[in-house]
Amino acid sequence: MRCDVAALPVLVFVHGGAFLLGCGRSAVFGPDPLMAHNMVVVTLNYRLGALGFANLNTAGVPGNAGLKDLLLALRWVRDNVRAFCGDPGLVTLAGHGAGAAGVELLGLSPLSAGG
Repeated sequence: MRCDVAALPVLVFVHGGAFLLGCGRSAVFGPDPLMAHNMVVVTLNYRLGALGFANLNTAGVPGNAGLKDLLLALRWVRDNVRAFCGDPGLVTLAGHGAGAAGVELLGLSPLSAGG
């Protein structure tokens, strides 16, 4: 894609759903209202329920895979958003419900340090 405009700010929205249900293309919290603004909107999915947040307290199966999915998705956005006319230096991370909690937990995680 060729961008005919300056790089746009990016909003990454993380859906809620109690870490049990939901998706990035929700009828209630989907990207459509945000897309009317001059920005790149990214919604994403992550593992939910036991597949995303079980902690078996074993080295072979570490917990919080859902949060690691979010972190990997953010790194992908950072590395690739220019291809969608987005500015990797102007990324805002937001969420609703459990998505907002995930955003906060990423901010507290040492895995998030340094991008």
